[in-house]
Amino acid sequence: MPRRIFILLFFGLSAVSFYYSELNLLLLFEINSFVIVFGILAPIVFILRQREVAHWSESTLALGVPLGLLGGTLGVTGMADTLSLAYAAYPASAIMLLTVLYGGIVSAFGYFAVHKAPPSNGQLPITSLVSILFLFASIIVWMMIDSGGLSLYLSAEAASVFLAVLAWQTFTTKQLSFQRLAEGALFAAILCLILALIQWYNSGGLDRDAINLAINGLNYGLIIYIVAYVVSLSKEDTRSNTIMIGRANWHWMEVTAFMIFMLFAPETLRETLLNEQDDEAQVKETEHLEQRLARLEQRISDIESK
Repeated sequence: MPRRIFILLFFGLSAVSFYYSELNLLLLFEINSFVIVFGILAPIVFILRQREVAHWSESTLALGVPLGLLGGTLGVTGMADTLSLAYAAYPASAIMLLTVLYGGIVSAFGYFAVHKAPPSNGQLPITSLVSILFLFASIIVWMMIDSGGLSLYLSAEAASVFLAVLAWQTFTTKQLSFQRLAEGALFAAILCLILALIQWYNSGGLDRDAINLAINGLNYGLIIYIVAYVVSLSKEDTRSNTIMIGRANWHWMEVTAFMIFMLFAPETLRETLLNEQDDEAQVKETEHLEQRLARLEQRISDIESK
């Protein structure tokens, strides 16, 4: 059997299995998640391929996971600020994970094909670099506005952590490479997450400021990492201008998964919100009973006075 027919047969069997399964395939598509991954990735892959800077498998492997994670954390930022009903945590979390799914699948396609990629030694022209960064910034800003407003993504605490890490790297390194910059962004994101957990646990309740610090730390780190990778392609292909994308993507997945598990596991968030609602309901019920008791006491007093 020819190889192509064999591959098409397998794809066909997979499609039929999904179609007749109990899984609702419509739930696997959400327009915002789709746009932030493929709306950014497709033009970048096309430009890099046309300029012979990187094979499509290399660019999808490098950018699929971080773009998927960034889309998830951007959506989580708005969810954390606006979510008030416990049962809404489930669908919100599902939408958040869709971008992670899209990015992971894209990176997997690149990973399985990258060994066949021809060597690419070209440099990304400045005009193409500016076009890519403008496209990336436009979609990210649109996503931020659509998720709840730009103000949610401004964190002085997270910015301070990143500036401190960058300053220390600059002080201790003669030449700050792109790999070191990517590692610094990851380290700063981890610091933000740990600081946020300490603040949240000390508060003893649902501390949205702490959650904002944790998520924006990941937002800033992923944005820096993606920009650093794209900019590195405009430089000469040397060791100082190369980012170890495989290891970096794995670490970003670990940190983001830890954040989701610690802060946004649906049951954890759901139970916290339910407890808050139960407390509010109990307070209202207590006030209502106190008012009824006061009225009864007044009636008894009136009867005794007669």
